[in-house]
Order: sequence, then structure tokens, then C-alpha cells
Amino acid sequence: MYENEKAFVAALVAKLRKQKYFVTYIETGKVTLGVPDLYVCNKEEQVWIEAKRVWQKFNAKKIVQVPWRPGQQAWSLKHYKASGVPVLIFCCFNDCVKVLEYKKFYEDDLVPVTDFIDYKWS
Repeated sequence: MYENEKAFVAALVAKLRKQKYFVTYIETGKVTLGVPDLYVCNKEEQVWIEAKRVWQKFNAKKIVQVPWRPGQQAWSLKHYKASGVPVLIFCCFNDCVKVLEYKKFYEDDLVPVTDFIDYKWS
């Protein structure tokens, strides 16, 4: 689908902006580990989005290894516990885009395919 995560994020941002969302890239460097890639909002909702490029077909396995960087799961879980609002993990697989509403820690970054929800990428 997309050559790399950067291309996927660019396409995701363009799509969200076309849908009239305010989108801003978040760059924290080494100041705060784990902060998601994007902050997105409109008049009805505010969400944090982390984008991931997963190099496999979605249905290839019953478990997917999401390539989180250090601190990303911890930040997402702390945010969810504090706000009750999950960080949305947009995963671009080789054959589709799926979304994970981050609500729990995944040991060894392994996520059951049943935890993902569909996202219409058109």
C-alpha cells in the first residue's frame, strides 16, 4: 500500500484534512518518549493518532507484531487511564488499513487480529 510509514502518515493527514479535521504533527524528540504522531480534532472530537507501517498482510497471522518504539505503549496506556479516550493506532498493512483503539498493554508488541477494527480507506 505505502512504501514506508512517512508516506502512510502523509496520506492519512491529507485524508483527515479533506474530511475537515484539524491535524497537527507532534514532534517531541527525546523530551518525552511515546507521544503519538498526530493530534486531530474537529468540533465533535479530539484524538491522538499513532501511525504504523506493518510489513505483512493482515490475515496472514492471528497475531500481529506492531512496531512500537520505546515508550509508545506506556504513553498510550497512561493517556487512556487518565482520559478514558484511547489513542488510535492506525496500522497500514500490505493489503489494508486497520485501527487499534489502544486500551491495554500488549506483551512483546503482539496484538490479536480480533483487537483491530475496520477502517474504510477510500
